[in-house]
Amino acid sequence: MRLEPENDHLNLPLNVLATIKANWHGHPNTCIDISSADMLQFAIFFAVTRQSGTPESLLSGTAAAVAKRASMKTDFLWGRPDEIACDTMWVGSLPGFSPPNDGTIPGPGGRCAAAVSII
Repeated sequence: MRLEPENDHLNLPLNVLATIKANWHGHPNTCIDISSADMLQFAIFFAVTRQSGTPESLLSGTAAAVAKRASMKTDFLWGRPDEIACDTMWVGSLPGFSPPNDGTIPGPGGRCAAAVSII
């Protein structure tokens, strides 16, 4: 995706998100691993939440800023729901994905947890 000329403008934001993700995973108090998909979705959630109503710094201390910060802590759901009945043919073309030799997908309840690839 990054090698396509029409996506050149995405390198900077994707690099920033990759750095944030690396810092998140490197922090000693981090209790969950997040995927690149989570990072992209949270960035969108953050932008929409910050810009709703009156756009302002979320550190401004106003009632609206405090409510927006609280919303970001409680309203975003981390982790993507995976398909329960995973057909390995659906994910075979993902870069870097290869199911075990027996064709099963590892993860809770046989879900498609192994179908994720880092950007």
